[in-house]
Amino acid sequence: MDAAWVRPFRFSSYLSAALLAGLLHGVGWAQLDDGAVLAQRAAELLTSAFELCAKGWFEDAVARAREALSLTEKAYGRDDPSTAYVAGLVAFVCREAGLSEDAAGLIERALAIWEVARDDAKIVSALQSLGAVYSDLGDYERAAASLERALKIIIVCQTGAK
Repeated sequence: MDAAWVRPFRFSSYLSAALLAGLLHGVGWAQLDDGAVLAQRAAELLTSAFELCAKGWFEDAVARAREALSLTEKAYGRDDPSTAYVAGLVAFVCREAGLSEDAAGLIERALAIWEVARDDAKIVSALQSLGAVYSDLGDYERAAASLERALKIIIVCQTGAK
């Protein structure tokens, strides 16, 4: 979710490389297996989804993004950090398409994975994204709770205070 909420029109061909690098963590090109091929296809689908989203073709963008998530799950499993990463990107596409409830569900799923992985930076990013989506939905209490939790984690990380 590092790139979550960056406007898609800012992406260019380097997005494919970045997505592929994120999905192929620790895999050398000589080691490409079926999972890596699935991850490569997922990166291509995500790139296409962002391009379609930038053009306003949201239905096709969401379909490709969801297919990318499905391929990532097949490559790495439902609870892998790569799946959380892609779920965050799919949430972005859903939010841009006006599917804020779907986006919230995807971010909540990613957040659960990041919590198990104990990745504070990703947890904070997910909580910030979740706060924005809850705000879109008019659920200001949950938005505030998500953002407050993110702030508490940041304070703990920076100061060591509990």
